[in-house]
Amino acid sequence: TAGTWRNPDQVAFPAPFSPQTGEFVVAGRSGASVITNSNLDPYLRNNRIEHIYLLGFALHVCIESTMRHAHDLGYDVTVVSDAAPAFTAEQQRHVLAHVIHHFGSSMTSEELIGIVLRKARERQANVVHAGLSLVADPDYLIFAGGKDKPGLRGAIPTAGTWRNPDQVAFPAPF
Repeated sequence: TAGTWRNPDQVAFPAPFSPQTGEFVVAGRSGASVITNSNLDPYLRNNRIEHIYLLGFALHVCIESTMRHAHDLGYDVTVVSDAAPAFTAEQQRHVLAHVIHHFGSSMTSEELIGIVLRKARERQANVVHAGLSLVADPDYLIFAGGKDKPGLRGAIPTAGTWRNPDQVAFPAPF
């Protein structure tokens, strides 16, 4: 938000994504990169997270800036190409074709979900399906909308906080 929404009354998380007590929330961001002046880099390093998957809006602004910044700090960066739109299709095509390969890599959300599913099988983690496809593994919560919610997808790093399936409760309607 680059300081745009400093007043908590100006922003609210949608119900299923509201931070839980004790859950990490990025704070302090002051530029286009989510890393600049925020608490994200120390959090990632303290939790030994070396690979970042980026998705969100807008690819040619905040995602690209974060990708470049993370690369310069030594992280492996992957942009989820079909979950990172730009203002225009041409801007998105340009970044995907001419920028990303200098600072990281890209993959589709289906490819990312495939990787996480393989990891989940390797770790014998639980895979939950309830309207959305949900994968809870020790490092990520991956979600992808089914035919009822095709545009809803993402990945949330958990840094190992959900190692026991009994600790995970998905709010309705998930």
